[in-house]
Amino acid sequence: MRTLFTLIFSVFSAGLMAQNATDWEWFKSVPQMSETSEMRSIAADDDGNVYVMGFISEPFSPSESGFAMAKYDGNGNQLWTYNVPGLFGNAWGDCDADGNLYVVMKYTETELVVEGETLATSDLALMKLDKDGTFQFAKAIGSDGLDEVYQVQFEDSEVLVSAYGQTNFDRDGISFTIPQFGRALMMAFDADGMLTEAGVTSASYLDEPSWITNEGGTYYAYVPRQNVRKYRVDPATQTPVVSAELNLENQNNGFQLKVMDVVSTSDDRIYATGFFKSDYVLLEGDTIHSLNNGFPTCFILELDTGLRVQNSMIYYDVWGFQNQDVIQKLAVYKDEKIAVKNWFASTLYFPDDSLVSWNNQRAASVVELDVDLNVGAMAQVNVWDEGGWDSWDLEYDGLGNLFALFQHEEDMYYDSVQVPSANKSWAHLSVLSKLGTGDAAIGITEASSRDGVLIFPNPARDFVYLQSEAAISEVRCYDLSGKLCGQWMRTASLDVKELPAGVYSLQIEAINGGRSHQKFVKVR
Repeated sequence: MRTLFTLIFSVFSAGLMAQNATDWEWFKSVPQMSETSEMRSIAADDDGNVYVMGFISEPFSPSESGFAMAKYDGNGNQLWTYNVPGLFGNAWGDCDADGNLYVVMKYTETELVVEGETLATSDLALMKLDKDGTFQFAKAIGSDGLDEVYQVQFEDSEVLVSAYGQTNFDRDGISFTIPQFGRALMMAFDADGMLTEAGVTSASYLDEPSWITNEGGTYYAYVPRQNVRKYRVDPATQTPVVSAELNLENQNNGFQLKVMDVVSTSDDRIYATGFFKSDYVLLEGDTIHSLNNGFPTCFILELDTGLRVQNSMIYYDVWGFQNQDVIQKLAVYKDEKIAVKNWFASTLYFPDDSLVSWNNQRAASVVELDVDLNVGAMAQVNVWDEGGWDSWDLEYDGLGNLFALFQHEEDMYYDSVQVPSANKSWAHLSVLSKLGTGDAAIGITEASSRDGVLIFPNPARDFVYLQSEAAISEVRCYDLSGKLCGQWMRTASLDVKELPAGVYSLQIEAINGGRSHQKFVKVR
């Protein structure tokens, strides 16, 4: 096993600039200045657009409050907003290949009314909007007891929901009793919102799964705590089975050791992040030593699907990681790179670089690494007060650009630019930011092939030609904001001379019902 020691993050302090420091491409308060603007999560699509989800007290429509959602293009321009009146908590969502958004909301109303439809009594609702923000459906999901939503993923035509429920589960013909004190659950839905599978995903009511996978029709949940466990969901018995486990041991018998997040790349590399406070952590017989004399140390582990350690890296803050149980989170882009978000108070050290907070005040960091855990881009957000960070999220779009959502009560500073808070005594400021580390032309060559359709040349100046196994029925062309820029019927020759230079997405439909999505670059 290889162990990497890395030094990270320095921005803003005079004369102390990290080698890999990267400026934020843009940042903005979202969805607008409000006395309580608590955006809880983000999702990003294949075309470079990003969505924010949460709740506000001064929403888009006058005299209403409740769940709020907004879509932004890759340049930070707001494309549309959507609001559901009511009282809400967490909200998580994800996009499919067509840009449809699936959102699970926790609500505290006795009844929830969406687009004139009254949902059955529950704590959770699944809602679908198309890429233009047009409502598709909403339905109550979850148990008949207390519910919470942890995560939403769209994988291989399924909407996978990680949640918590109590007492009994009975939805769409699937029913079972939940063990005492409640358990984490998984729910799988098709694109039309029909529940196809559900089950208990952990052995303890304290467990909170980070990642759900469907491996050949069998569902697994990765659960981080003082270790990492991979549970196999058993719909027949509703007793989850531990199929793999990574045990972490430290000198203090587990004291202040916690795994915070687990994600998976497209080629099944598993990454886990967490922190510990001890002299060492044992990983299958190998020792990772703490770097800072008993202060908490953060780690990132690369695991295989059997949760065997393949690689590891540790980093630390000289003042310790008091708030890592609040903000630490991972994101992954295909099989190419990962990113980690952290909170730090002074200087954040990796082997080859570091970040320095302003005047030893609180800061948040975003660090990008390759799949072998070598540090790449770095960025940070600073605040002047000592308050904590209230909510967070981190997400890649389909082009490899990284978006980060931060929430705080005080003013935030990006690249020395102030984003002011509405009310510094109690209000929450939600800021969406983009670290433009992707390439809009990623993977584009003279000819691009996907789903049996070849497009060429790429980049193109005057015409794009299609070569398909089946006859072409219709082709639609969209820019990165989702605007329809061209439409062709029953032709394999696309005249693109009048299109402005840029990156475009083609939605290609064949007469046999097959569909393909491809990107091309238009040049002058």
